[in-house]
Amino acid sequence: MKRIGITMRYEKEDKIEFVRQEYLDYVRPYFIPILLPMENYEELLEECDCFLITGGDDINPDFYYDSIDKDSVYVDRRIDLLDKAVIDYAIKKERPLFGICRGLQSLNVFLGGSLIQDIDGEIHKNKTDGQPCLMTGNGKHLKNILPHSFNINSYHHQGIKELAPDLLNVGTSLGMVEIVEHKTKPIYAVQWHPEKLNTLESKNLITYLVDLTEQYC
Repeated sequence: MKRIGITMRYEKEDKIEFVRQEYLDYVRPYFIPILLPMENYEELLEECDCFLITGGDDINPDFYYDSIDKDSVYVDRRIDLLDKAVIDYAIKKERPLFGICRGLQSLNVFLGGSLIQDIDGEIHKNKTDGQPCLMTGNGKHLKNILPHSFNINSYHHQGIKELAPDLLNVGTSLGMVEIVEHKTKPIYAVQWHPEKLNTLESKNLITYLVDLTEQYC
């Protein structure tokens, strides 16, 4: 079984690093998880066949040349640098990478895009399911494993503003980019949380990572 590196996050109240159980349950039928801490992760990257960048708090807007204000909350430079290191490594070594929620935002930022620091209204912030997602027809791969229209959940208050040059907008929901695919690398990401949904689309997204890992590793 192939090994997947999963980015850890930080619980500020308890001062511990963690990975949510939903992510582990999502990947364990297919991969051996390797947890990537916020420091001293360099040697662990070499043990991973592919990567999952998880959700979490906001990225410091310094990384996309914007000023930090009340709309970006709980930024932690250690988490930002971990995500960047994973993305850089995956691109350099051509390792498959799947980003979820903040993972999509990190991918966009560290490849040269920017974010909306706070989306107006409540439509993207606390919807457990039933939010429509539409495929754009862009890209080569994800459009073959996802239907033209399907329902997702939504738990984010930030989103893509300017899309990074190396990414394609593959799917949208209510005016926001929800799915991206790298133009040349085995890298893709979604803005919602498929690990929280027991749907065919969620299964197809993780089994696609299995297929990429078999191909590239």
